[in-house]
Amino acid sequence: MAENSGAVADVWAERMRAALVGTSALSIVGTRVLRHLFTLMVPTTVLSIPVGLLAAALLPIAAAGRLLVVNGRIDLVGDADVPLFAWLGVLVLIGVPAAAVAGGATMLMAAGRVLGWPVPWRSALRVAVRRGRGLTALAFVQVAFLALTAAAGVALTVFVNPWAGIAAIVVVGLALMPGLLAMPAMLLEELGPFAALRRAYRLVATMRFTSPLLLAIGVIILPGLAAGGFDWVADRLPYPVNVAVNSAAAVLLSAFQAAVLAVVFLNRIAKQWHEVSRPELRAIVDRLPERDGARTRTAPILALLVLPGLVTGAVAAVNPLGWVEVSDHVAALSPADEADDDGGDRGPVVWSRDLTALYVSPGPKLAMYMQGFDDDAPRMLTCPDLTCADLDIFYAGDNRTDRFAATAALPDGRTVVASWDWDQAERNYRLRLAACDQARCSAPGKPIAWWSKDDGQFLWSRLAVAAHPGGVVLVQADRPDDAKTLTFTSCRDLACADPVRHTPVRLRRDIAGTTDKHALKVAFGPDGRPVAAVRDGDSGAVSLVTCETADCASATVTTPGPPLTAAGARMRGLSLAVRRDGRPVIAYGDPAAGAIKLLDCQDRACSRAESATLAGDRHEDPPGLVLSGDRALVATFADAHLVVHSCRGTACRATRIAKARNVPERLAMSLTGTGRPVIAWIDANPRVDEWSLRVTSPLI
Repeated sequence: MAENSGAVADVWAERMRAALVGTSALSIVGTRVLRHLFTLMVPTTVLSIPVGLLAAALLPIAAAGRLLVVNGRIDLVGDADVPLFAWLGVLVLIGVPAAAVAGGATMLMAAGRVLGWPVPWRSALRVAVRRGRGLTALAFVQVAFLALTAAAGVALTVFVNPWAGIAAIVVVGLALMPGLLAMPAMLLEELGPFAALRRAYRLVATMRFTSPLLLAIGVIILPGLAAGGFDWVADRLPYPVNVAVNSAAAVLLSAFQAAVLAVVFLNRIAKQWHEVSRPELRAIVDRLPERDGARTRTAPILALLVLPGLVTGAVAAVNPLGWVEVSDHVAALSPADEADDDGGDRGPVVWSRDLTALYVSPGPKLAMYMQGFDDDAPRMLTCPDLTCADLDIFYAGDNRTDRFAATAALPDGRTVVASWDWDQAERNYRLRLAACDQARCSAPGKPIAWWSKDDGQFLWSRLAVAAHPGGVVLVQADRPDDAKTLTFTSCRDLACADPVRHTPVRLRRDIAGTTDKHALKVAFGPDGRPVAAVRDGDSGAVSLVTCETADCASATVTTPGPPLTAAGARMRGLSLAVRRDGRPVIAYGDPAAGAIKLLDCQDRACSRAESATLAGDRHEDPPGLVLSGDRALVATFADAHLVVHSCRGTACRATRIAKARNVPERLAMSLTGTGRPVIAWIDANPRVDEWSLRVTSPLI
């Protein structure tokens, strides 16, 4: 130590005495420490960055099967389990000691800057490493206190009210704030962990309110605001830069927090009586390590700071481990689009429960049909791409009182909408076909007049529609007396000038309840013959109607699924697709299994079917089902996650591709021209009546 160390301490004490009159500890940090913040970041950079890279390298082992590349960024989707908790435990056991040693070294360097005796980072690290056991013990004690405070706040929030929880966290947190000064006390005064804690509380005894408040501002509030600002900026940057900015911000804010603790500690010492503070300050200066004369090399430190971003960006771009790549975007749609604030009519609006169908045309462009049972007007929501950042909402018919019935994709990329048209002259509803593109819908022909129903009768009808290059088929289920009839109407084109109508089958059992828009589905086989699937409203069982001819003049009925219980009324709807060899595939909610059932028909009539039980909840809505090559892809919700089951036959593999921020409600599924599934789904918070529309597309 230099011979004038005592004079340095005296000079510093005089400066502190003058600072007490009009300068706070935070001002000292700003004027004497911040300009050296890059140097103060070195200990944390040297220790924390390698620990972070090691943790990132071990994460794929602990989270096997749950790491995804979402929008070009590595993301973890899934619930925590034993391997992940083990990884977290290893990270804590390694990371807390490293952070404690790095923070201690930073405090020594900050104290040296304030005292006029700069301490090189290597010397500071050597001292901190020698005190590493005590620093680690103190850090774990503080982490335990923090966890207990958070637990008490959560308990009060749950069992009393949120304000009680917030008040408890604030009061207990302020009471624990002086304990943060134990770490600089341990380093600068060479005390043990518990002696350092006693010293910290005695030091602020005469300033019991201002000291905790000052620490809260300097260690929590200001770094928290800065972290929010860094995060806001990083979110708008490319992924590698984002990671580099976030890691550098974490290092910088850690160094700032350590510097604040060191300065506040010295400030509280200086505020003691003159005869006490001077010898204590002199002793602190005497304990500072010698200068080693080595200069900090900027290039290696900067390289360490940007290394996480470079490594993470390279792994996400190359994807050497073959993680599932997912596009997941929140559409530019919110509950504000539901209704006008002043009650005025500002055009079509949508509700979270209205999502009914999704279709993808080349681009890929999206078309979503939104229709609620009680709402008269069907709406169409279109997006120019998978991000859905720019969308349009318009009515799916010329008449806003049209009643939605069914939709299907046309071969040319448009969508056919079968809806109920109100005939003012006849005072009843008639069925008509309309074609919709990305901007509007138009009806090329007249309504199908002989399907006219009065207002009450058509509410009991169910309608499904399918299209292929040879025309359009509509299937209608109505209820004369006590029987169910299925009527097939074939049209050569959308004008449907010469419809061919047949009623090949009668079902004595009821179709699912009147509010179920998915109880009846129809699809074309590769030979142009239709296949329809019906959900029984009493038992929930599934029936398959297989047309023998293209116009369905005759048909056979089979029941491929096992009989279900009356609980099926809670698990409505079904999804239908037909393989290239003509074999149907059906997915629906199975109340007996409490999951999703997949039926893989072994022949066209489904006289024999193999079944698979898939994990999934939210059974009141049908799962999504599409065929991609020889695979059946089924989309379901499970434990607030969006899951895609990839099935070859009945051998299925589940992949979680997204997690709801709140509660998942509805989904609709389709395929791009390249066979990539696209899922539109609702992420809702029913407690505050908020929801968002998300579009997720995995590359599986």
